[in-house]
Amino acid sequence: MREKGLIEKLFANLQKNSSDKTAFIFEETETRRVTFGEFADDVYRSMSELEGICDQSIALIAGNSYSWIKCFFSIILSNNIAVLIDPEETEQKIRYMIKAAGCSYVYMENRDSLITTVNSSNAGSKYNEGFLFGCVMDVAETENVQDDKYNIVIYTSGSTGLPKGVMLTSDGMLENASSFCRRVVFEEGIFLTLPFHHAYALAVGILANIYCRNWICIETGNVNFEKIRRTGTRSILAVPAIVEFIQNQIEVTGGKNVIGQLHQIICGGAFLREETEFFCMKNNLDLIIGYGMTECGTVIAVESTNDKRTGSVGKALDCYEIKINEEIEEECGEIIVKGNSLMRGYLNRSKKTHVNNYFETGDLGFIDNDEFLYIIFIL
Repeated sequence: MREKGLIEKLFANLQKNSSDKTAFIFEETETRRVTFGEFADDVYRSMSELEGICDQSIALIAGNSYSWIKCFFSIILSNNIAVLIDPEETEQKIRYMIKAAGCSYVYMENRDSLITTVNSSNAGSKYNEGFLFGCVMDVAETENVQDDKYNIVIYTSGSTGLPKGVMLTSDGMLENASSFCRRVVFEEGIFLTLPFHHAYALAVGILANIYCRNWICIETGNVNFEKIRRTGTRSILAVPAIVEFIQNQIEVTGGKNVIGQLHQIICGGAFLREETEFFCMKNNLDLIIGYGMTECGTVIAVESTNDKRTGSVGKALDCYEIKINEEIEEECGEIIVKGNSLMRGYLNRSKKTHVNNYFETGDLGFIDNDEFLYIIFIL
């Protein structure tokens, strides 16, 4: 009998020990609150759509929603591969990503120009969870050049060329998320507006908060302070642009009333201006800065509320060992990372991505005597 994965054990525990606790708040025709028990039941019902489908690549092409989260977990728990695709990408790139991943099926929002990608005469294409679900025409015969099993594909931006598919495992991402929770204590309720198909939002925004049994306020658009105030959300997952937007709103209105009870800001994705960091300190906002990348299952290092150092991105998560290859520069070096959450490789590419089990990030930095990591240059 196949051993249960970490996601399966997590869901069994949700129903057993956290069934009545709020898991999600989101807007439909009215504000909805869903408990962890209801969420687990919804995912298991959604899995019935995939009955008889196993070990297949299934594309998920949609914006942020509760349905997106249900579909993602139903794909993983039914032993399929979730291929996460940005619905705002060009049709050419979407078709490329579907074909490159060898997707046999697709969940997607109703976009007429993409409907021809789904074969409506095969397997009865239909709407499930508000998305069109059906078979993909002309499935590519791809050769998986890696030996390791993976069940998540997240594409890098591909701004300078075709996107690269990063192969990850749900167990690895959940291990990364649980390690994050041992460093960071979430304040009650997290506002999540970053795209779910990005590793950062999936690992820290969704997986880590489900693991910690913290409720998630789902936002489909931009930062909505009215919703933050109304729901009493105290935490937000951010990139520097969002932190700067919060700073601007406080400065324009002359006080923190505009952000309600919001207190904790978890920031990653790029360098944050030093003046914004000091602004948060001055205004008693708990700014937590981290560093990571998709290829590493997201988070490599992060601060915690009571363990910070200005200019640093915190300390390595306990699921990772990080070193500095000082052969690159005299005063710093390339950051290399080792751990179970690392990617299994790039989709359909045979080039070796690990050297002596370490992943070479290409980023430069150094570690001080107290194990704080500092980033000098991001590739």
